[in-house]
Amino acid sequence: MVLVDATLGDEDSVVKDFTVTDHTLQTQPVVRLVGYTWPFNVFKVCKQFGPSRFNLTLSNFHDYQANTAAQIFFFEANILKSRSTVVLSDTNYATVYADGNSAKYACIEKDTTTDICMDYYTDSYYTPTFIRKPVLVVNNRVQAVHRDMKCNEYDDNSEEGVFYKIGYYRDDVLGIPNIVIDNP
Repeated sequence: MVLVDATLGDEDSVVKDFTVTDHTLQTQPVVRLVGYTWPFNVFKVCKQFGPSRFNLTLSNFHDYQANTAAQIFFFEANILKSRSTVVLSDTNYATVYADGNSAKYACIEKDTTTDICMDYYTDSYYTPTFIRKPVLVVNNRVQAVHRDMKCNEYDDNSEEGVFYKIGYYRDDVLGIPNIVIDNP
């Protein structure tokens, strides 16, 4: 099973138009949509990714009590890359956004690299031909999936980037019918 952002569309478009590239650069077609829970689609692919499965035990997720060194993993063309970043604490997220959503969103420091959005997000903010879904990794574990990079017309980050915390949506994912998860 693969967990992806729900903005991909309906079941037909997910199965027909979406492929998954794993860390070994093997692409796999989507077999079927298993279920949906905002903000994720969960779908099945033909081959298992790696020797172990993603554990959804709540204690394995980052607690966001302090700003912490992190990595963003993304594909640029067919090359898996990463960038160092800092994931902000829930308190600092609340200071930046003041939207009351620090429990469900992770926030990374603003990256001022020129054209940063074109490096790991999309080829055009206004008329994209693709959108990548980077993941946020803290302590060697995927913690969150891309939500919004806040790109401007110059392909620069205008604000701190935001990611959906997987741990926040854990119970929703576990509640999807026909899903089998090891070590929930």
